[in-house]
Amino acid sequence: MLDPVIQNSTPADNRKLLAVAIASLAILHLVEFALHGRVPERIGPGEVKINISGLILLVSNYVVFLFTFKKALKDSPQVRLIYLLVFGCLIVFFAEIICQTVRLGLEQAGIGETGGLRGALVSILGQPLCSLMVSVPLAIELRYKNKLLATLIFFAIGFLAWYLFIHLGLLEDLRSLL
Repeated sequence: MLDPVIQNSTPADNRKLLAVAIASLAILHLVEFALHGRVPERIGPGEVKINISGLILLVSNYVVFLFTFKKALKDSPQVRLIYLLVFGCLIVFFAEIICQTVRLGLEQAGIGETGGLRGALVSILGQPLCSLMVSVPLAIELRYKNKLLATLIFFAIGFLAWYLFIHLGLLEDLRSLL
């Protein structure tokens, strides 16, 4: 017979939690899509302007991850960090599949322009990777209860993103490939 400590070390079955998180995030992303064109695209003083669409996606990912990770850790406190990160990527991946399917369906019906199949595929594959910028610091904070380390990682990721995309112009290089 297995030792009770080893027997209980496997993560709880989180399929229901995964389904609820996917549905929640898909709804939030569809709300962002519905707001597109109805709210200003960018706001802010001077040259530094914040992309409203990106901010909504970032905040919605953060909120869904916060509740999902807390629930997963409550159900199984010994869950590993990599489990939380993969769980977060799966949430975003499947939510994006739902959103992009709806967007492509609306485009086929003549309602709106979404960027076509290429844009949908880039979003389906790119959003889970981008969501790691939010999920890594949050998972570290919740799993290890180390807010300082999580904050340092968050700022390091932010600085790295700024350096790659703004300073080195990687964003323009990516746009030229698409």
